[in-house]
Amino acid sequence: MPIGPSGYFIKNAALFDGSTGYFSLAAAADDQDMWVVSMWHKRVDHSVQHQHLWSAGPTPTSSEDFIWFHKTTGQLYVRINGTTRLQSTQVFRDTAAYGHFMVSYDAANATNALKLRVWYNGVEITTWTVDSRSAISTGEAQTGTAVNHQIGNSVTTAGASGELNGYLSEFNLAFAGTAPTDATGYGEFNDDGFWVPKKYTGSYGTEGAHLDFADGAALGNDVSGNNNDFTKNGTVTSVSDTPSDKSANGTYN
Repeated sequence: MPIGPSGYFIKNAALFDGSTGYFSLAAAADDQDMWVVSMWHKRVDHSVQHQHLWSAGPTPTSSEDFIWFHKTTGQLYVRINGTTRLQSTQVFRDTAAYGHFMVSYDAANATNALKLRVWYNGVEITTWTVDSRSAISTGEAQTGTAVNHQIGNSVTTAGASGELNGYLSEFNLAFAGTAPTDATGYGEFNDDGFWVPKKYTGSYGTEGAHLDFADGAALGNDVSGNNNDFTKNGTVTSVSDTPSDKSANGTYN
């Protein structure tokens, strides 16, 4: 089993059907200028549509935050309030292995490269095809405001036009008040040099959430202590194929 020094083991994940399934939350306001979104994801079919890991904004809107994959290129996009701030040069097309994605937002940071950061499997992505972080300003993001927040879909789309087709595990949304300098709050390297899950023990703020997808009757249950439960929409199922389960179809990357 791919377990790290902390011994953390993930038992459940959510499988999204790619056409109807996603989670939604009518959130209250927290800190829109500093937040972290972290999750483990394994793709299933990336050729049909753009697929969203996360989005936030009023419905409908063109001014949303989102984290999504391009259906043709497999590039990762991070958009803040309707503007693409980062577009990866790296592509993500692997359908056999889980990967850990962590996005940190710190709008007030005086260093442009620290305003918005992305880590993949514990390593910060530093090469971008599009990088407009220098234009990020405070009060801009939708995440952390009193708008619709969604996991696995875009708040502006309906039907098979933005829903995630794949697995998602260990979802965390944190308003910790301090921007992380690395991804070690959410993962760690094991003795074999693989990046593996680690339990997040920091602050969630008041509107943060941790979804472990363990309760089949309430998949959107928030176990952070905040009880910011997300509503399941469409077909999403709880499964045991997780980033901690190396025996499940060789799913560990």
